[in-house]
Amino acid sequence: MRQENETQNLGYCFITFSHADEARLMLLLNKQPKFMEDRQLEFDLKSLIDHGDLDMRYTVTRSTNDSMLVDELEGLREAKKNLREFERNMDKMLPQNKKL
Repeated sequence: MRQENETQNLGYCFITFSHADEARLMLLLNKQPKFMEDRQLEFDLKSLIDHGDLDMRYTVTRSTNDSMLVDELEGLREAKKNLREFERNMDKMLPQNKKL
């Protein structure tokens, strides 16, 4: 019951069809307004839609993940640069054998 109380209606749903012609036909045959309880339903034909286009929380989460990835890549580049520099100077840091 707790999970049901935490469910939030985002205000949209997707109906998919096997062919674009079926979707167009559904829109043509259902021109009159449809109601669910006291709310009018609207149907729009969409193609190539991304979930993030409709859900702000999803978009913000995706952006946060992308920024974390950029930060991680920047850290990896810096570590790689430091490793190359260390390898370049490694011989200078080793003790030298002195011949007696």
